[in-house]
Amino acid sequence: MMTGTTGETSTLELEDVKLDLSFMEDSKLILFNDDHNSFDKVIMALIIYCQVSAAKAAEIAMKVHNDGKAVAKYGSRDKLEPIAKVFGELDLTCEIEDP
Repeated sequence: MMTGTTGETSTLELEDVKLDLSFMEDSKLILFNDDHNSFDKVIMALIIYCQVSAAKAAEIAMKVHNDGKAVAKYGSRDKLEPIAKVFGELDLTCEIEDP
């Protein structure tokens, strides 16, 4: 709710805001950049195995390309291990990072 506007300043009061930060307690599947896999291959792997949208997959792939690595997926180690195994079989370099 917007409250108190005086001249150029306005304030925003938020009450009872709850943020779900549970993902921060999850493990992370980190995907690393390489010089031999195409963007299309990486994007398709992210869509199929990480179950993200094409737009999100492209965003992750670009982050991997620009920063050298990116979080591909959050989840329990049990859920990430099969994805990491398939990524390895596809010659995509990744690792699981625990919290």
